[in-house]
Amino acid sequence: VTGSDNSVSYNVVENVFGESSPEDIINIYQSHGIKQSPIVIKSNWLRGGGPSLSGGGILLGDLGGSYQIAEDNILVDPGQYGIGIGGGNNMTLRNNKVYAKQQYFTNVAISICNWSEKQSGPSHSITVENNTVNYTNREGISVKSWWIYENMEPVTGIETNKYDPKLDASILPDIIINR
Repeated sequence: VTGSDNSVSYNVVENVFGESSPEDIINIYQSHGIKQSPIVIKSNWLRGGGPSLSGGGILLGDLGGSYQIAEDNILVDPGQYGIGIGGGNNMTLRNNKVYAKQQYFTNVAISICNWSEKQSGPSHSITVENNTVNYTNREGISVKSWWIYENMEPVTGIETNKYDPKLDASILPDIIINR
């Protein structure tokens, strides 16, 4: 996807463990918005992911890309990671809520790493701000659940993200499909 007016917004997704096996629930692959009209991933309700050891909730910048924003999304138990940026430039994750209970595949709420730097070039202009998380990894650890690899630094706004131990699965209603 390239150009203006592209959005993945106001969707409801529920993957039932053992009945589905998603990699990433939302993956923005080699896609470019424009400065005046970024690709927007907004106000989605996502529940259920795994058992992939690499997949998760929302990934921006898969194999590069530019001008992408994921905001105001709510994710419950989305997989190995919650939200992430995998490369590219002018990427923003903001105002998302991410919760995961401990499962054998859970790792980190926010993952920021340019996985394809050799193919797609260096990343820059990365913002990760005002996200609230409570993500318990496979070892049972849930404090400060974000990981930023050095090839993505500096990341603007990282100090505004917060771990909230009171955040739980109730951030989504019990029934989200056909409600």
